[in-house]
Amino acid sequence: MKVRNLLACGFLGLFALAAATVITTNTAQGTGRASNADGRVVTFAFTATQVIHNANNHVQGTFDSSQPGATSTDSIKLHINSVTVMTVSANTAGFGGDAILRVQQGTELHYYHGQGRVYPTSNRHIGEAGDPDTIAIHFVPTTSGDPTYDFTGKVTDGDIAVTSTNSY
Repeated sequence: MKVRNLLACGFLGLFALAAATVITTNTAQGTGRASNADGRVVTFAFTATQVIHNANNHVQGTFDSSQPGATSTDSIKLHINSVTVMTVSANTAGFGGDAILRVQQGTELHYYHGQGRVYPTSNRHIGEAGDPDTIAIHFVPTTSGDPTYDFTGKVTDGDIAVTSTNSY
């Protein structure tokens, strides 16, 4: 009887170990301003989350950026309403989805549909020494001939955080 109970407990314990799965949660969030070598300045705000469990991969989030133009009525804005893809490697995330690029020149507004991709890197937090956070923003239009958009810069105000955690 004791041997049978011991074997049953052993099988249950082995089953519990085999049934245990890993849930990975990746997050990227940030707000602030970044500038590049050309002196262009972009303000940005984003949050993106990815939860991976077995064959399930759930991604959600949003992204907004704004770059002033040559005059007070000129600007370029990029909006991703729903983040649909995401990866995280160490302190860098990559995420994106369907996007709208809004280009304003004076009183003329132009909207372009396409794919937006964002690559934020968290190198330090506010007040810490070291290399600043960076952000790269890319837009590829759906329609050939419409404008593309690219910006890569260092965060001068604000913070980016990229994390990945596993739970069992």
